[in-house]
Amino acid sequence: MLGRQVLRVRSRFGRAASTAILAAALTALAVAAWGCGGEAATPPIVYVTPSLGVTETPVPSETVEASAAGSPSPTPASAPGAATITKAKVTRKGSTGTCVDWTATIMKPVVGGIPEEAASAVNAVLDEKVTEAMDDFETVMGYGGGGSGPCTLTGDYSVAYSSTTLLSLRLTFVQYTGGASTSTIAGSASFRTDGTPVELADLFTSASAGAAKLSTESRTRLLAALGSQGVDADWVNPGTLPQISSFDSAWAFTGSGLELTFQEVTVAPHALGAPRIVIPWPSLAGVLDPNGPAGEFI
Repeated sequence: MLGRQVLRVRSRFGRAASTAILAAALTALAVAAWGCGGEAATPPIVYVTPSLGVTETPVPSETVEASAAGSPSPTPASAPGAATITKAKVTRKGSTGTCVDWTATIMKPVVGGIPEEAASAVNAVLDEKVTEAMDDFETVMGYGGGGSGPCTLTGDYSVAYSSTTLLSLRLTFVQYTGGASTSTIAGSASFRTDGTPVELADLFTSASAGAAKLSTESRTRLLAALGSQGVDADWVNPGTLPQISSFDSAWAFTGSGLELTFQEVTVAPHALGAPRIVIPWPSLAGVLDPNGPAGEFI
């Protein structure tokens, strides 16, 4: 039985995404520990609170290796003058807790093809997201996994949208912390091609108007997509409250609409993973700021 876990919550990883990484990891630990007891009931609640004193451990080795091909990843909806992307493999290894010899491996996007100053700004944000994902995983490893391991964190990205004005990336982290299953954490990063990061709230005439519309649209679409698999309003509604923080941990521009990815167990059972929906741009026209980053879609 894990009882209450105490974690240092990092607040920099895209606000809600950092908490999602730690919470998902602890949920996986709780499920693993509960499963070892042979119980079939709901896992215990895991509490995430500020650290009361974390023992420092030596910084593990970290290496960065350019991808062998060194060629740009495919960029859907790209056009001449859009950003190009290559991959760099970042790895970190350590041996802490009961899950010994853990390894974190993330394929990091490296952006080019736009003015150097803009590319540097974008890559600095992406570097920070990768580092914080690894730091959060190392923190979880300090509490031990649900089994002897080896435990792993793997990360990758895909391009959701690329044009001469916008770049939108999906970030995906899959971690195994021992026990019977893995957990997936969704993230994202969107930018103007002048290097300016884009936050979800920037798309709307006001954050409150945008959140209210996203709440209504996402509930309708999630229930339509997942209702046949036993997902009902009791699952969906708590994870789609009319506040930007319900939606901003993993979102992306696409040519057809605004893509929202929900963290595991926020709107559906763990077995259904991280549900993803797309809300067509015309459905959001009334709340999108025509002068904002999404103005080109309306």
